Formats: sequence, C-alpha cells, structure tokens
Amino acid sequence: MSLFYTTKDGDRLDHICIRFYGKSGKTTEEVLYLVANYGVTDMTAVFPAGQVIELPEISPEPIITETQLWE
Repeated sequence: MSLFYTTKDGDRLDHICIRFYGKSGKTTEEVLYLVANYGVTDMTAVFPAGQVIELPEISPEPIITETQLWE
C-alpha cells in the first residue's frame, strides 16, 4: 500500500525518504523511479509546495550478521 506525500516548499526527496523510511540509501531511487512519480521527481532537487509524491511500501533489508574466525 502506497502513501502519498504533498511537498512543502523546500522539501528534498532524500529528506522525505529519511523521514518516512528512516534511511535514504536505495529508498530514494525506488521512489524516484516509480512510474507514478514520473515527471514530478525529476523536476528539481528542491520541491516547491504542493507536489504530490507517491511513497511505495518498501520492505526492510535483511540483517546480515558477521562471523568472526577468532574471538
């Protein structure tokens, strides 16, 4: 289920992703390349107020544990 976010003057896509997903790595690209956001997200780095951006549901990355050979 996607959410919709209406930008405020001065919003940036990476800051929006950090606010909603807790990180910007890989989430920014997924939001940027979403078909519903075509034309909206490539206009500028800083959004004017009133742009509607779809924020898709993004599953968290699996946690990778490290194995140490010696302790």
